[in-house]
Amino acid sequence: MENGPEPCRRYAEAIDLAVELWKLDRIATVQGAESEDYRAAQFLLERRFPKEFGQSKRVDSRVQVQVTPVVAWEKLSPERAQLLVELLREAAPDADDPAITETTRPALELVEGEGFVELVDG
Repeated sequence: MENGPEPCRRYAEAIDLAVELWKLDRIATVQGAESEDYRAAQFLLERRFPKEFGQSKRVDSRVQVQVTPVVAWEKLSPERAQLLVELLREAAPDADDPAITETTRPALELVEGEGFVELVDG
């Protein structure tokens, strides 16, 4: 009886070959759908080799989160508050911008809703 890495390598190769032959046999069974056992072979392939034969499902993982900006206006001097409002106005997208939807709004609009813009514009 041989000892060492060589017999182990040959044994692993023999197992790999046996698995590939089994896989080819299952594929042939599935392809020859006239066989009564094609669904069983298909099931075995899906379970044994899910990456190759499993059903793939596309999952939409987009998540929408509503964010409301909070500004601690009392921390800003009137000049800095005015600057913030001016910057938000300058960066605000046009009303017909495709980025503006029911769930995406310009930051200025959200801040204006707080009533502070009117105070700053005052």
